[in-house]
Amino acid sequence: MKVQATGILDLPTELLITIFENGSFPPSILYSLAFLCRRLHFVVLPIYLARHGLTPGSNSVVLPLQVDRRDPLTALQTALFTPPKTDNITCMFPPSRIMTLSTLLPQLKRLENYIYNLASVKTVTLQMDLPESIFLSTGNDDALRRWSVGLERLLNCILERNSRSLTMMYGRQFTRTYVHVPSITHRSSITRLLADFPRRSRTETQDFRRVEEQGDSRIELSLPTSLHSSTQLSSLVIQSAILILPPALRWTLVVLRHCPITSLTLDFGVQDWAVWRTVIPLIISAAPGLTTLILLEVNHIHDDHILEFLPQFALLRHLTIISQGQFELGFASPLPQLPDLETLRASPMFIDYLLRHPWCFPKIKSICVVWPKLLLRDPTNLEVLMAAVSRIIDTLDERKLSPSLSVSASTMLYPAATLTRSSLGSFPAFFGRIQALELTAKPLYYPDIGDMAAWTAIFPRVRRVDFTLARSTIITSDFGPDVARLVRTVKATKFLNEIIVNGVVHKLIEA
Repeated sequence: MKVQATGILDLPTELLITIFENGSFPPSILYSLAFLCRRLHFVVLPIYLARHGLTPGSNSVVLPLQVDRRDPLTALQTALFTPPKTDNITCMFPPSRIMTLSTLLPQLKRLENYIYNLASVKTVTLQMDLPESIFLSTGNDDALRRWSVGLERLLNCILERNSRSLTMMYGRQFTRTYVHVPSITHRSSITRLLADFPRRSRTETQDFRRVEEQGDSRIELSLPTSLHSSTQLSSLVIQSAILILPPALRWTLVVLRHCPITSLTLDFGVQDWAVWRTVIPLIISAAPGLTTLILLEVNHIHDDHILEFLPQFALLRHLTIISQGQFELGFASPLPQLPDLETLRASPMFIDYLLRHPWCFPKIKSICVVWPKLLLRDPTNLEVLMAAVSRIIDTLDERKLSPSLSVSASTMLYPAATLTRSSLGSFPAFFGRIQALELTAKPLYYPDIGDMAAWTAIFPRVRRVDFTLARSTIITSDFGPDVARLVRTVKATKFLNEIIVNGVVHKLIEA
């Protein structure tokens, strides 16, 4: 008797789903299976899209684009069913080391076409390259024009679909087609004299001129007048040099001037201060109505420079200043007057400095002390943090201010069994006044994150705990079992009944 061979299609659908939902099943294989036949298409494609964040309950998707187009964007555009609604898009373009303009422009067009066919989109994040990439694409007038047209069409399409938040990260494509010309005060007397003569065309980006070897046409992105009053963009996150250098700088300034933007994020690590010194005044002029300002990587510029331009944003209500170092301030630094400021996130040194004068922050409601690097194995480091926060609390008490206090720290994860009240010295104000805790931890040699519970135990009045677990090169296993142990270990209190781990809320067990 001949035995008939069986294949994957002979398995029941429930078993197929169990197999394909296994995290070890390669996404590339899922993609291939999804287009073998209709049955596998309807079984596998939802699982493949869920791997990239798109589920009926998420409304978010991550699109890592591939040069060969075997990626989630193609899957979305060729699905035989209606995918879940997409409100939040994160798009990661292929690394520049394998891309030329001929492959980059089609990727811009693909994303533009996808967004154009959506009714609307709330947030868009564009990751233009790998974080560590140093690739600098350049070209002649024709190449720059084609790049500018492609990028402009994509950005304007995002605004046309009523996006409320736009983030651009990494990437240096065509940021070396213009050269930064020093301001007049730094030029020679002859150059300053010549600069006094009227120019045929003076623009906001006049301090940048084309690199002669690449061309002489002044090519810049623009925003159509029809979009000036119809967009809903309220948040712009600039973590890429592309948006602060020509040809895109002019587009950025027009957007800041005409869109209802109230929140702006600037990453000072993407360019040196010589460029920022030119760009910052343009931003201040274009966006005087900002209420939220987030400054990242401020260790790349001098403290005085920050304190000089902060007062220009007179309507600020929320301010964040993040540095990878322990940002020191000189006593000669000017003190900005921010009378409407309600929330402040910064290093303890910065907060302590601003609280020295009684007229600072009369309306302050929330202060978050940001500590960039905290090693649990180094008690001295932790004691410095606690002492700094205690000084801030003393100053607040003297001024009769009572904002909510929180601590945000980044740490390498080591055994924390000795992290107890008795081992940390006497800082009663520090322990008793902290109401929220944000901790970003990276396991190194010690993967048992259940011991993170010790952090919540030393703060008796903490009301919110937010853990972010980052992977390391050594610890690559799934965090699931350890997260479950962490949730079981942290006990509910009068003030705390849930914790957040990597964005997911977990209810705590009653003590």
